Amino acid sequence: MRKLFDEMEIDDLSPIIAKWIYMAAWQKFNFIYTDEHLACEILRKCVSRRSSLYSGFNATLAFVDMRPAGTTIEIQGEEIQKCSRADFLSTAMGYKGDTRTTFMSRFAAMRDADIPVGNDEYYLLAITIDPSYRGLGIGKQLLQNYIERGRSIGYKKLRLDVRTDNNPAMQLYISSGFKQIQEVHLNCLGFSVSGMLLEV
Repeated sequence: MRKLFDEMEIDDLSPIIAKWIYMAAWQKFNFIYTDEHLACEILRKCVSRRSSLYSGFNATLAFVDMRPAGTTIEIQGEEIQKCSRADFLSTAMGYKGDTRTTFMSRFAAMRDADIPVGNDEYYLLAITIDPSYRGLGIGKQLLQNYIERGRSIGYKKLRLDVRTDNNPAMQLYISSGFKQIQEVHLNCLGFSVSGMLLEV
């Protein structure tokens, strides 16, 4: 398990990291971008950009036999608003006319439905395991790595969001000490999300 720092390595891994990020929240990305291929291409560009929420510089990768097997995307709470704005501006420039209006309204709808993350919180934006490597305990290892890193850089509050109907993930987070702090129903997607907090 290791954090990514090298720009060339991030560029090389950006297609697979983008695909994993997409897998973690495909309903959200399909709603915003309307198409899986377009969503993955936009996410690939985000992974390669330092200023993005989904930047590869925010990624930690798990490896099995030297092959990438899963990732977390982690970000400091105080960086979220700035990075979200950069993602919005970068993506909006690629749209024209009605498609731009649709993108802007859908992006705003998802942003407005987000459960707020405090500046003093370390946020787990995504955790995804490649389907080929599920069932090996990699998700638990990635989660523990995220918790340890948050502590090591001085955070007392660790935050994540999870679909309320994702029982395996909910159980993993609860067993690791996370507690539900808020629940919101995403009308545009048809399911609810629970905000979870671990105080260390």
